Amino acid sequence: MKKKLLSIVFLFLIAIVLQGCDALYYFTTRDPNATTTSVTKVNPITDSTTTKNDNTTKPIAPTETTTTKQVVPTVKPTTTKPVQNNDVIIGEIQSSEIVEGNLTVMSVNCGTLFSNKQYATGNYGSVTESSSSVKFTYYRTCSLTSSLKLIHANYQAGIDPLGSSILNSHKMEGIQYIEFEYQTYGTEAHIMMGYDDHREDEFVLAPSSSFTTITLEVNNANLFIIEEVDSDVQLRNLSVYYDAKGNYATKKSSTDQRINAIQYEGTLVPGETKVEVPIKVQYGNDSYTVVETKEYTYYTFEYVQSHPSVKSDAAMIYPIDVINYYTIFGEFPANYAFESDVSTVSSVFGDDTRVVQEFSRTNGYVQYVPCAKPSGFCYYELDIDVDGSYRTGKRGVGRVVVFGYGFTTNGYGSDRVAVYTDDHYATFQEYLNDGTFSIRFDAEQYVTYKEHPSIETIQKA
Repeated sequence: MKKKLLSIVFLFLIAIVLQGCDALYYFTTRDPNATTTSVTKVNPITDSTTTKNDNTTKPIAPTETTTTKQVVPTVKPTTTKPVQNNDVIIGEIQSSEIVEGNLTVMSVNCGTLFSNKQYATGNYGSVTESSSSVKFTYYRTCSLTSSLKLIHANYQAGIDPLGSSILNSHKMEGIQYIEFEYQTYGTEAHIMMGYDDHREDEFVLAPSSSFTTITLEVNNANLFIIEEVDSDVQLRNLSVYYDAKGNYATKKSSTDQRINAIQYEGTLVPGETKVEVPIKVQYGNDSYTVVETKEYTYYTFEYVQSHPSVKSDAAMIYPIDVINYYTIFGEFPANYAFESDVSTVSSVFGDDTRVVQEFSRTNGYVQYVPCAKPSGFCYYELDIDVDGSYRTGKRGVGRVVVFGYGFTTNGYGSDRVAVYTDDHYATFQEYLNDGTFSIRFDAEQYVTYKEHPSIETIQKA
């Protein structure tokens, strides 16, 4: 009897334990407020619900047993904006981890697609990849035998150049992976990804003295740019895995401040007329104060020819000096010559001789600035040596462009206005008459995705 009673008690205790386990299971898996070992997440790529253990590591891609690539079907990626602005690049993965699924794959040889050798300092333009019909822009590049070189611009003109790059002008909606071969020359390069016309997530490429392949997983980007910042970079094969071709990325506008140029109104006397202009100002509440000035003396070529001791003072070679001189005096510096007079000016100024040209076209890059075009309209291009290789017969890519009739935008009037380009009219920067330039904006190329800024003219306090 005692044994039977003990058996019943034992079975009763087992039942209580099992019931407790069921309760524990219930509360740890179904109560949303309970501590759990399982979490439910929304996949930002597919927006589908998945369950992932907290201590689960990323699965290792299966080993391929055949020479044919195994394509694993996936849900077609969405083209929606990522959750956060800074989560576009998920991270580096192995090439074997790419899940192609229904994605479109564009694979190109960079050296072939972006081929151009017009300028040693870099070439600028656009090209459409035939299989995808996606348009790309290349900036400050040069094609080599089997690769593309992004050229480090180490310029001496006193203005920071724009980094060389390749980028897509057409949006490539739903980019999931990007893979390419690269080689650096000792320092880092960068790839930037983005969406909705913004490239804002950056991945730094480690220095590599030989070609290496990098594969990045991306969260539904539609724009990318591979750019050089500190040194030359070579690119070879490029593959982009994406959903579909989209529209052109749209240009953006921005705002800036300027002051009116100082224009001398009296009689110009060579060697005697001197004018000070601001080269540093402090902006306040709708006004400005001058912090620093620079003095310019008016010279003619004939005066310098008879007074050779002033040659170094008369030679204007930097963009700000060239612009200030022209806007003050309405004439070109004495070391500038039209092509027919180059030999005469060179006899005095030697390597500091520069070429000036006159144009009256209304097409081309003048369409990208609001310059006034009255009867007799003309503008001038003044050469700038950007890298020390300038010769009057090999003029390079640097120019100051001066418009003598002003801009039609509010606040400008007929004051002389100048812009600077160090990439042969691919981009411009407007001189603001305060020692600085505006943001760089697009002229004849689709590079910065910025229009001529909305610039407010500020009056002196």
